[in-house]
Amino acid sequence: MVLAAAHPNHHMPSGFEKRESQRSQITASVAFSCFTAGDTHRIFQGAVRNCAEGGLQIESNKGFSKGTILLIRMIKCPFYRLAPEVAEALRTILLAEVKWVRYFEDVRGNRCSMGVHYL
Repeated sequence: MVLAAAHPNHHMPSGFEKRESQRSQITASVAFSCFTAGDTHRIFQGAVRNCAEGGLQIESNKGFSKGTILLIRMIKCPFYRLAPEVAEALRTILLAEVKWVRYFEDVRGNRCSMGVHYL
């Protein structure tokens, strides 16, 4: 995982930023499921694109609507490579609420980006 300098996120509309804390770009694999639905055994794969105090941005083939509670588990996240303040902001297993979702298309097909806030 590489901690990169802040770069504009092309999947997030300009003027969309509402966080007071700075976003740190990271790359980590996650598995997640809908915690509030009856089918909690269906697991989806995704990647964390950035994090900030209290939340993450996840990119995946599957998106959930605003207000959905997700159970998220970090799969590949070498914390030892991150700056201490970034590593401290991450959790290995967490519940989070979807705050926003944006759909886009890339070379891999239809994708979505979700902003989630730790509960």
